[in-house]
Amino acid sequence: MSMRPRLLAACGLLLLSACGGSGDGGPAVICGDGVKAASEACDDGNLTNGDGCSSTCTVELPPACGDGFVGVAEACDDGNVLSGDGCDPACQVETGFTCSGSPSVCVVVCGDGLVGPGEACDDGNAMAGDGCDSTCQVENGFTCYGSPSACATFCGDGVQVGAEACDDGNVANGDGCNIDCYVEPGFACSGSPSVCTTACGDGVRGGAEACDDGNSMAGDGCDPTCQVETGFTCSGSPSVCLVACGDGLVGPGEACDDANLTNGDGCTATCQVESGFTCSGSPSTCFVVCGDGIVGPGEGCDDGNTTSGDGCSSVCLVEGGYTCTGSPSVCIP
Repeated sequence: MSMRPRLLAACGLLLLSACGGSGDGGPAVICGDGVKAASEACDDGNLTNGDGCSSTCTVELPPACGDGFVGVAEACDDGNVLSGDGCDPACQVETGFTCSGSPSVCVVVCGDGLVGPGEACDDGNAMAGDGCDSTCQVENGFTCYGSPSACATFCGDGVQVGAEACDDGNVANGDGCNIDCYVEPGFACSGSPSVCTTACGDGVRGGAEACDDGNSMAGDGCDPTCQVETGFTCSGSPSVCLVACGDGLVGPGEACDDANLTNGDGCTATCQVESGFTCSGSPSTCFVVCGDGIVGPGEGCDDGNTTSGDGCSSVCLVEGGYTCTGSPSVCIP
């Protein structure tokens, strides 16, 4: 008896495959061994599905982009062949998207620096407060452009954000918040939109202040509301205030002010009363004082009295028959 008949007898018909038999005397059929048997439609040497030959060695239908099944050469398959939804008509992931699952679900990636559908900006991060928020929307007070997005504050929109120290809703200088949204000297700004006010008494002249001498005292030329007081002129920051001689207003330290700076008219160029005069009023009116012993303009004499008959009359004119000299005048017949 040959060896094969004895082996078959020992194994039995139920164990033919395990012992290397096919039941008909042929070799065993093993799917995945790379040998295509007559009963196999294919055998690609593995038991992997999706590569054309299934794990049962049957021929699989070729993958079709848009069928919702992610095939070997497909990066995604969302069940359609439309562009712009993350998975393109060739079943490749579109820029700015990530896709997962089968069928694929594709979502825009916020923070990748690519502005995708539904994103108003994408600055390459998912941080808030830099102009482009964590959902890739432009934050209030910013403008964003480009991909990746560059975001900047918009000075003058009334929203104080980012590096802006203030934003009063305009780009005018001189109102406390300047054209670059920085607080101007002499102002304090708060709120959004910013409200800017001058600080009278800080020594910095700003806004509607006519002066600021660093205090809030009256009588020194700059009053507690930082306006120039009558009879003064103020300049500089902090302001230096001086009495204005010649303005017709008698201010502190002035004995008179006749609205000019001319000497010889009773009120000097430094607003002091000249010898032989008396001044009153504001502006000052100055006139010669007859009888004061000082010979002033228009007087022919002044003997220190207003008695007539002594050579110098009551109106300080030399009387007939007399000559008068000196000041006070000495009159002789």
